[in-house]
Amino acid sequence: MLATELPSLQSVSQGDADYEARRKIYNSAVDKKPLAIVIAKSADEVASVVKFASYHGIDISIRAGGHDLFGRSLVEDAIVIDIRALNEVQVDKHAGTAKVGGGVLSLHLSKALAEHGCITPCPNIAT
Repeated sequence: MLATELPSLQSVSQGDADYEARRKIYNSAVDKKPLAIVIAKSADEVASVVKFASYHGIDISIRAGGHDLFGRSLVEDAIVIDIRALNEVQVDKHAGTAKVGGGVLSLHLSKALAEHGCITPCPNIAT
């Protein structure tokens, strides 16, 4: 259904070759199986999936690093929106600001900021 209604989006479903790799998260004890995992490449794609899921009454979850101890980025029988491709960091050192994509991991953020002589508090998992 997802592939039919949103054919421009890259997604994997149970049984697809990439499904298990895309479903893997930090806590390997979590074994939740979402209906599909959508690989979002823009905020517009995220919005399209949210609208689709809402219309069809399907739960969603967001997956970035997947480091949550409780595995909340995976939800059984839901659509996971994988935002790891939204990993851009734009630093405006003069304004003292940075625009950070939702899929940016703390290690990438720290490195990008350090290139401009900036820092930010980050969680303790730097992957």
